Amino acid sequence: MPQRNRKVQRAARQLDDLQGLSYTDARGVARRGNRITRLAPARAMLDAGTWSRYGRWLHPGADWDQWRVRCGSCGRVQGPDLAREAGLALAPELAFTECLSRLHPDAEYLSRLLTVSETRVCPAAVDIGDYYRVFSRTGCSRVLMFAGAGDFLEYPAPTAADDEVELVPGVTLLSTASSSR
Repeated sequence: MPQRNRKVQRAARQLDDLQGLSYTDARGVARRGNRITRLAPARAMLDAGTWSRYGRWLHPGADWDQWRVRCGSCGRVQGPDLAREAGLALAPELAFTECLSRLHPDAEYLSRLLTVSETRVCPAAVDIGDYYRVFSRTGCSRVLMFAGAGDFLEYPAPTAADDEVELVPGVTLLSTASSSR
């Protein structure tokens, strides 16, 4: 009979109890050396470090301008790199706080840039739907939720880099020009 890995079994039982996963799924996560955490619900208050961690775990190896968020009103998936391509080169970080269809002056150009299913224009309502409120030393801001994230997030073993805060203008690095709603 093969020897059992007690460490994996212990970790799987903890994941099974704490996260509500099946024991087999939890054992697979523990065997890979990863952990699982429940993501904060919509409209939750996050510190800048937690928001940065979510971004790094959901988009491993990517710089913050490659991260993707989803508009809570219309469901459009966007990011700073798409905002830059759409002509918002001076402030691409606005993709984290506003729907691109509200910001771009030329809706026809924006519809050509985005896929056919994303050509709808977000309603010009004050509410941006589901968002996080991110707090940093310089203030707070409303940020759209990350795209592709479910209720749980599997992440690798924590490192020293996980404690670093991504310096994103308008989100974790507020300037006098950005609004803090």
